Amino acid sequence: MPVVIVATEEGLAAVPRIVREGSFAMGATKFETTWRVVIPAAAPGILTGLILAMARAAGEVAPLMIVGMVKLAPAMPIDGNFPFLHFERKFMHLGFHIYDVGFQSPNVDATKPLVFATAFLLILIVTVTESRGHLAAQSPAAQVCGLGRLTNPKDTNPNEIAMSPIAKEKSLVEPLALKPQISTRPDRDPALHPEINDPTIRIVDLNFWYGSKHALESISLEVEKNKITAFIGPSGCGKSTLLRCINRMNDLVDEARVEGKILFDGDDIYDRNADVNYLRRRIGMVFQKSNPFPKSIYENVAYGPRIHGVHRRSELDTIVEKSLRGAALWDEVKDRLHDSALGLSGANSSASASGARSRWSPR
Repeated sequence: MPVVIVATEEGLAAVPRIVREGSFAMGATKFETTWRVVIPAAAPGILTGLILAMARAAGEVAPLMIVGMVKLAPAMPIDGNFPFLHFERKFMHLGFHIYDVGFQSPNVDATKPLVFATAFLLILIVTVTESRGHLAAQSPAAQVCGLGRLTNPKDTNPNEIAMSPIAKEKSLVEPLALKPQISTRPDRDPALHPEINDPTIRIVDLNFWYGSKHALESISLEVEKNKITAFIGPSGCGKSTLLRCINRMNDLVDEARVEGKILFDGDDIYDRNADVNYLRRRIGMVFQKSNPFPKSIYENVAYGPRIHGVHRRSELDTIVEKSLRGAALWDEVKDRLHDSALGLSGANSSASASGARSRWSPR
């Protein structure tokens, strides 16, 4: 069981964060992202751990057959009579019991229920034992002894805020606050910055922090409907951070904090009753780096329509073809749609991802 747990944790951790974010940006829920993207990507590692665990279990049971294990022992090696532990007695083992019943019985089919029941009992015992060990490691006594993680706020420096590696990285690359020219300054020139009567996005006094780092400071601007708005500035000035605030992708960053309002079609996207998944379906996002899913080219493009309710094969075929034609990739990949998208070049991979994210018609 520990081998399976560790292998599963390592397999899940090996799935790039940007792949998860690509799924969330298309409006997928956590369950859909986990089931359709994360688990398939981590499956090789999980299966490897399962095979190694089975081999280890079989290898550890085999020596027990030599040192005194039997199918049925008349008395246990441990009892209430002095000296309590009797080394001369034979003993039983659930692992050997599974082997004996499953492979040495003349009627294997008839003993399958007993094999499954014994295996379930063994897994249950191991799971309970591992859970108790984990809980013991998290107890206050274990924390004092250094076995657990110290979480008492009194033992931490209030001026030091814990930050994840992602948050630390963000704090290093975004040291400046984005100050757009379109602001509420009283001295702005109306000829250069005309008023927008019906903005589709309105940002009001937005402030954003990565931990203790103030990345965006007092941002106020309006985005006109059916117009192209560009944020231009040096690397690390906060352009991507502001864009990720508009569809709440920054919610996925540890220690992120936001103040102010962002109104989309008049609705506050940071309202506590706002549906984040629905918001991301309406506000699409194409990432700076290509992030194809560990699926075929076809399934990469069809992923967005699938999670939004399109399941008919004919509709998906039409969507995939239109998407790839729009990305100028159809002629190149039409004969290998079921090959892995990870084999595409960087430019083609980005074009394919862009096409996939545009096929569910975000606002």
